[in-house]
Amino acid sequence: MKCIEQAKANNVIVVGATNKYDLVDPAIRRRFDLKKFVGTPNLEQRKQQVVNNLSKKSKGAALINDEKSLEKVARDLNGFSYHSINTIANAASLNALNRGRADISYEDFARAIEKTNEERIDDSMYKSKAVKKKTSIGFTSESI
Repeated sequence: MKCIEQAKANNVIVVGATNKYDLVDPAIRRRFDLKKFVGTPNLEQRKQQVVNNLSKKSKGAALINDEKSLEKVARDLNGFSYHSINTIANAASLNALNRGRADISYEDFARAIEKTNEERIDDSMYKSKAVKKKTSIGFTSESI
């Protein structure tokens, strides 16, 4: 906490990020003037994240081109962070490899989700603690 105060005293902008807001000590949270809730990706963002991840893999093309299965995977990934989605996608590709599959399938993702140590995030818990007023970064003519 002392470092945060020293940095602010020297006109250094301090930025913090966490996916466990509720575990951060309230005394530390008070040191930050602005708080912005980002949240987990929505359905379209999850689909795009899966596509981005699978496009780097030679066995990912079949799932990318199967809109129905891709949609199903994206729905099953609800509540996971971007990082968790990447971890699960990597596990799904390992599942396909270990089972000798020609392509990564929905079943590979379902198994990866079932076996993952990644946690789903309940956004509602954080949204209620987020700052209600709209914040912005930068200066206005009134603040100078």
